[in-house]
Amino acid sequence: MVREYSFNVGNAVISADGFPRSATVVNGIFPGTLIAANKGDTLSINVTNSLTDPTMRRSTSIGKRYRMRVINNSAFGHFRLRMEGHRMTVIEADGILHQPYTVDEIDIYAAQRYSFVPATVAVIVEAERQLKEVEAALVEENADEEVIATQRKILAGLDAIRTGTFETSTCNSDNSSFISLKEYKLVPLIDPGPPGGAGPADHVVELDFDRFTPPSVPTLLKILANNATVQEDFTRAENAIILKRGEIVELRIKGSNHGIDHPFHLHGHVFDVIKSKDGPPNYVNPPRRDVVAVSGGGVIIRFVADNPGPWFLHCHIDWHLDAGLAVVFAEDPAGTRGRVNPNDNWFNLCPIYDALDPALQ
Repeated sequence: MVREYSFNVGNAVISADGFPRSATVVNGIFPGTLIAANKGDTLSINVTNSLTDPTMRRSTSIGKRYRMRVINNSAFGHFRLRMEGHRMTVIEADGILHQPYTVDEIDIYAAQRYSFVPATVAVIVEAERQLKEVEAALVEENADEEVIATQRKILAGLDAIRTGTFETSTCNSDNSSFISLKEYKLVPLIDPGPPGGAGPADHVVELDFDRFTPPSVPTLLKILANNATVQEDFTRAENAIILKRGEIVELRIKGSNHGIDHPFHLHGHVFDVIKSKDGPPNYVNPPRRDVVAVSGGGVIIRFVADNPGPWFLHCHIDWHLDAGLAVVFAEDPAGTRGRVNPNDNWFNLCPIYDALDPALQ
C-alpha cells in the first residue's frame, strides 16, 4: 500500500514549555503530524518549505568548517545519524571534548549529545578533479611558473583535507563501507584516564536494579532535615546508596537480554566508560560522558565522589524511569548539609504543598 502525506513545514510562535518562542511546525501543529505505516508499505511524502524565520536559516561557505551539535531528546528511540555525501568528525560527547574521530554514522541514544564537524567528500574529490584539469591546461600553455605553483598548492591543500580528515575511501550506498562510531574508540581531549587507572576502585557497586519508588520525604530533604547519614536512614524502596566523599566509585551496570539498549544518565557527574557495550575494557584513556548505553553485556563506569548531594542514576527511557529503573547516590550526606543552606522560602514549600487540594498534589 502507498501511504501519501503532504507536509507544510513552517514557523510559528508556540509555548511548548510555557515560554513563547519561534519553532518549526508541520501543518501548523507541534508536535508534527504522525506518520503511520505497516511493514511493506510505501511512503510518499511531499514536503513544502514555508519556513520564514530568518533566525533559523543556516548557510555554509566553501572553505569554512562548521560545528554541528546534535541532541537526542526523545523519550525512547535512538537514532542513526548520517549526512549524505559527508563524513563527520566527532569532537565532543555529552559536553566533554574528545580527540577528533571521523565516522560515517553515529548511533545517538536518548539524552546523549554529540558535536561533529562535517566535510563533503564528493565536493573535495570533484574540486580536485577540476583543478587537476586546470593545472594540466596551464602546463600545456606554458603558463607562468608562479601561477602553476599556486595551483599545485591548492591541490595539495585539498588532498591534505581529504586524506587527513577521512581515513578510508569515499562513502557510497553500500552500508558495509560505512564507519560506525564505536563509543569505546572515543578518547577525551583533556586529561584522559579514569580515576585510579588500572588499580582497584574504592567502592564497587554491582547494579542489578530493584524498583525505585519515590519516597514520601525526598532524599535531599531527609539528608538536610532528618540528618539522614547511614544506609538505615533511607527506605529500601528509594534505592539509596551511600558514597563517601573522595572515593573512587566503580559502577557495574548489568544489562538485559530483551534486545533494548538502556541509556543510563548520572546526575551530578561525568564518568569514564571503562567498558562500553562493545569493545574491550580500557583503563588508559576511556571515553568520558554522562549518558551511556547499556546492552545485555553490561557496562563499567568510574567517577570520583567529589560533589556532595543526592544524585540520580536512571534509564532515560521515560517509562522505564517511571517503572523504577533508577537508584539515588547519597553522596557525602554530612558534606551536603554543610553545602546546602536553604532559606525560609525553601522551608515554606512543604506547607504550601500540603495545603493544596489533593487533586493537585
